Amino acid sequence: MVSQSNLTVVLDSDGGDVEEAMLIGSLTRELLASTEVHGVTLYRPGTPAGNELEELAGLFQSARYGLRPIIKNTYAREDIAQCVSACILIFFAGTNRVVWDNSLFGTTMQMRSAVPSIGIHRPRYDQQAFGSLEPLEASIAYNMMEDNVRIYMLQMGAPNTLIDRMFEIPSYEVEFYGADDFSRYFVSTAPFLEEWIAARCGSPAMMAHLTPAEADIYELIFTERTAALKRGEISTSEYDGYFPTGITPKVGQDILDKVKNESLNFARCSFQEIRQRQRDWAFGYSPE
Repeated sequence: MVSQSNLTVVLDSDGGDVEEAMLIGSLTRELLASTEVHGVTLYRPGTPAGNELEELAGLFQSARYGLRPIIKNTYAREDIAQCVSACILIFFAGTNRVVWDNSLFGTTMQMRSAVPSIGIHRPRYDQQAFGSLEPLEASIAYNMMEDNVRIYMLQMGAPNTLIDRMFEIPSYEVEFYGADDFSRYFVSTAPFLEEWIAARCGSPAMMAHLTPAEADIYELIFTERTAALKRGEISTSEYDGYFPTGITPKVGQDILDKVKNESLNFARCSFQEIRQRQRDWAFGYSPE
């Protein structure tokens, strides 16, 4: 499934052909698309937890997403969302990678358990073809596939520790990772994308466009605002209009507006660069 709003590839698959997965992953990276494994929320209707979750779903669209009632005391694979085996090769390719665990609620909101949505193991060769090979032929064929997968994963930014661990798990077993565990291996945004956008749009640092004197004033404004709020000298409604002694509202506001405008310009440029890349691909444009 591909979200039409921000070109996010939402994954829920037990895997498949390794070569096809890497082709899909390469296209995902070319389009600067994000990848997401969005776990679902399982609950039992009629329970206190179920009633509260249904009430939240009636109030918030986000709470409604992935909310699934179950009658039985356990769940089946089709009840949850997972990205396992070759699916992981597509997940790696996302420029922004998001993992949400599945959640299984008992009778109350406190009775919640997480069901991991990410699973890894070494790639599986076509069993019929692989079984027909002589041992030396099988060794050569598998080593070639392993080399290709390792190169691909490194290109997508996967760390060697995770790649090595994946190849340690037999293809007939799965090692699952929760969202917190998996976050140890990846930053949410691929480093190359941050650097590429910065090269095209300038520095995203909030104060990069200020002079040293302006940067000092900028920091002083927020330091003094916070201190005045803690001392009770200003209320939260007065926070944005407060400026320290010695800094006129016009000078202070001009600096704040400068930072805000540069941040907006960077966000706009970043959005346009990514969307232009995606539009060029959609309409078949190929740069010389």
